[in-house]
Amino acid sequence: MRDAVLRLWNDPLAFGVALGYKGEPYGTPPRKRFGEFHHRMIQHVHSQPKTSTIVPRGHAKSTVISVIDTCWHLLRHPESRNLVACATLDLAKKLVGEIRDRLTGDLEILPSLFVPLREVFPWLAFTGDHRRSGPCEQFNIVGRAGKGREPSVFAASVESNLAGNHPTRAVIDDPANEQNSRTYARRQKVIDFIETLEPLMYAPDCPINHIGTPWAFQDVTAYLANRPDWSQFRFGVWDGAKTSDTPGPGPDGTYPLCPAFLTADEILEKEFVLSRTFYSAQYLCQPVPAEEALFDEPLVEAATDPDLTLDSLPAGHEILLFDPVGRVNGSQGDLNGIVVVRVIPAHELGLKGFAPDRNIFIPVRAHEVIGGADAAACWIEDVAAPAHADRLRSIWIESVAAQALFAPWLEERNKLNGIKIRGQKVGTTSLPYRLMGLQTAMRKGYLVMPRKFPGRELLIRRLTEYPLSDSDDLVSALALLSTMLERKGQLPGLPEATVSPYNVSTWNTAQSAEYWPNNA
Repeated sequence: MRDAVLRLWNDPLAFGVALGYKGEPYGTPPRKRFGEFHHRMIQHVHSQPKTSTIVPRGHAKSTVISVIDTCWHLLRHPESRNLVACATLDLAKKLVGEIRDRLTGDLEILPSLFVPLREVFPWLAFTGDHRRSGPCEQFNIVGRAGKGREPSVFAASVESNLAGNHPTRAVIDDPANEQNSRTYARRQKVIDFIETLEPLMYAPDCPINHIGTPWAFQDVTAYLANRPDWSQFRFGVWDGAKTSDTPGPGPDGTYPLCPAFLTADEILEKEFVLSRTFYSAQYLCQPVPAEEALFDEPLVEAATDPDLTLDSLPAGHEILLFDPVGRVNGSQGDLNGIVVVRVIPAHELGLKGFAPDRNIFIPVRAHEVIGGADAAACWIEDVAAPAHADRLRSIWIESVAAQALFAPWLEERNKLNGIKIRGQKVGTTSLPYRLMGLQTAMRKGYLVMPRKFPGRELLIRRLTEYPLSDSDDLVSALALLSTMLERKGQLPGLPEATVSPYNVSTWNTAQSAEYWPNNA
């Protein structure tokens, strides 16, 4: 009996099994039983103060870390103050309620030998009415009672104000969900919650354990992965290894991460029935563009001319498309988006099948400027204007609110050497609708990308990750073209073009047959 109790004292997973998490009594191998993977998971949680655990749904990460490890931590440290936080307070209350219910129940010390937990470890006895069950916002145990205003375990959400609380241990369980990950501001709120929590902990080395799955490219899981003081335990559903009892391999000879919880057949079934976005983020733990994404890699590749280089481009006029910062936070999420495009008639590019005066828009530079309007103005004046001095003729800014005030301010600075600033009216304020015009232009060949230009990789990443990208300002800047992509001939804000030998008024049937072979 003594050895059995000592085992529970030393092994959190054994303590969890004694609390009732025994898995299912069927299957080969037995289903829902803790194994080597869960031992590695809990070892990582105990390896340093700040950890992040990113593993697929259905692998018991909340059960192991939020419930079992919290119970075990109270066993070893009954005076501790444990915060359990989730995306919503209701979810946190459910976890706190489950912890309380386990501590007020029985402990299976030996097979079929059940003893009330409070009789084996009396300091874990619940101080309130132990007959209650279900969600709970907070509770105290005997070992904590009378030791300050903060309870043994208490619930919170990313919306909670934690001022005045100083937990000695915190579990942040799924603080991000589909609803609070759709925009940068909402994703940042989750990150801010963790950043605010860190200095509130009772001591710098008090453990904070994050649990979750990714929902977007630059969400809290990516943020913690890049923090040097945090250690992340991250695996996808096919990141397992072959063992003697591992059911069949998955795609490309891969194996399930933990077949006792999800077999290869079950994973393949989920991939078949779930959306690509949801499956990739929640099971592969690698986000992909949303189902409603307007730009994918095949579209970008189709709009890329491998033979088009900046050196070989005809001269043409250039337009700087500028989306000013809307909210300055000193980092990312709301940036000054700047795209420079060169406008060249189809006949000068030697393109067949287009009207000769059809405008072809070619991005030649993309850049994001951190900071406010002054930072963007300095970059445009000191970098963009000199680099494109021979061709840059116009700067387009959306004609709304603060952006409309930016144009005269730039002109008053008098550093643009004659470059005109034009307030561009847009047909709709809905960015997705405007982006559909870009999508169509890429398919038609009106918007063509060289294989290389400064900022190309950044621009393509913003396009393909939209609307889950960390910033949409480059995308918004490019969308200023939306009402002009079908326009032939002279564009507003540019100098009058010289008369071309391909002027529409002198265009003859033979030339038409050459340039429109399908309509000859």
